[in-house]
Amino acid sequence: MAESESHANVVTFPRQQRRAEKPRKAGLNRNREGSVRKINGKVYVDFIYLDERVREPAGFDWNDKNAKRVREQLDKIIVAIKSGTFKFAEVFPSSKNRDHFVQREKEVFGTKKTPDQVLCKEFFNPWYDLLKSSGRVTERTLLGYKGILKLYLIPFFSEMIFADLNATSFDKFASWARQQRFRGKSIENKTINKSFTVLKMICSSAAISFGWGNAYNPFFGYKKLSENDAYESISPFSLEEQRKGRI
Repeated sequence: MAESESHANVVTFPRQQRRAEKPRKAGLNRNREGSVRKINGKVYVDFIYLDERVREPAGFDWNDKNAKRVREQLDKIIVAIKSGTFKFAEVFPSSKNRDHFVQREKEVFGTKKTPDQVLCKEFFNPWYDLLKSSGRVTERTLLGYKGILKLYLIPFFSEMIFADLNATSFDKFASWARQQRFRGKSIENKTINKSFTVLKMICSSAAISFGWGNAYNPFFGYKKLSENDAYESISPFSLEEQRKGRI
């Protein structure tokens, strides 16, 4: 039987032309998060925040100088986002998306109210109730604090926000307090100072509760009133009068 040679025919398939892979970002935005874009001749930033795409105008006409300047600012935004210190409204106060992201920040981070968002009357009574339940002060001291709140702090400060508390408003309070009369006597500086002591405790507690930190110090620059009078204790009413419901 004749031996036959077999030859394998190799079929060459044409190589698939791979689409040229263009870098996702080039030049100004290469290897960086977020993008600086030219839209209608203006500089825009484009980045992701809280799993949402943000595209905002930077407020500049497009040119190389402005684009590089905005790119530097966008890099700082990305760093702030990663560190958890970015606040949308501070960077884009005029954005139509401002309120949306402020609400989203509250939902995601539990953003707390700032001093200009909290009325004094919203915190006065809760502060007293918490102090009372803590058992840290005596009944007599609590009654004194209650008198200060009811007779002085609530009538004057309740409709103010914490951001309004400063040396000027304290001077106005002192002037108002001196016009009050209890048992036929005017209020002296000692009682006014003790009212400020209670108010300072409240402000410190609010700063802790709302996370304002040491930056909130309404008593900065305010000096204690001189006390040359022997009249008054923490409340113009006696302890027995307080217990009888006079306050």
